[in-house]
Amino acid sequence: MKILYLLASILLIYSCKQDTGKSDSFQSNTMEVTIKTNDSTDVDIVLKDIVIVNEEARELNYAGVQLAKKGKYRKAEKKFIAAFRIEPENPIILNNMGNIYREIGTNKMALEYYSESFIASDSTYFNAGYNMGIAYCNLGEYDKSLKILQKVIEDTDDPNRIMISEYAKVRVYLSQNDCDRAKQLYIKIKTDLDEFPQFRKNREKLENRIKNCVNNI
Repeated sequence: MKILYLLASILLIYSCKQDTGKSDSFQSNTMEVTIKTNDSTDVDIVLKDIVIVNEEARELNYAGVQLAKKGKYRKAEKKFIAAFRIEPENPIILNNMGNIYREIGTNKMALEYYSESFIASDSTYFNAGYNMGIAYCNLGEYDKSLKILQKVIEDTDDPNRIMISEYAKVRVYLSQNDCDRAKQLYIKIKTDLDEFPQFRKNREKLENRIKNCVNNI
């Protein structure tokens, strides 16, 4: 069994506007969640240290997660807002609210909640930092995106978190038409990515972008 210290939001890459797909991106209340990957291998998503303490807030957050998975984002938003009113500084709830606004295309608001989540965790919540990097990229603020992605890389020693953040950086470089850096970084992580067939569809699109990339002059 492969153990990934990542959230489900990262198993299907949600990097920048290009080639994005739906992802199971909302964090529930339990300390451990098991999901099925495409190769039927169990992947444990271990949520360490950060929890929703209040029972009502947990129930509201869980209800929001279930609604979001069904694409009922406005109803999910109401549940997360209600949970937020009970635990306004909870990184999980704040991050889920950011995910809602990302899903409905309100990237500036998504960024605000990801930033609040990151601050509430004393800049230790990987998912919030990673999502900030994606939100900045979606807004075309590529230098800020690279800066926060580099920070989350430097703040972890988990190889899977590093890999997924570097994968996101490849997409940022491509958005900047910095083809050489994108290609070099992709070559670096390609072998590690080979272990996860659930990335295959996104990788095919990414490799086509690298192939067709033209450097800025």
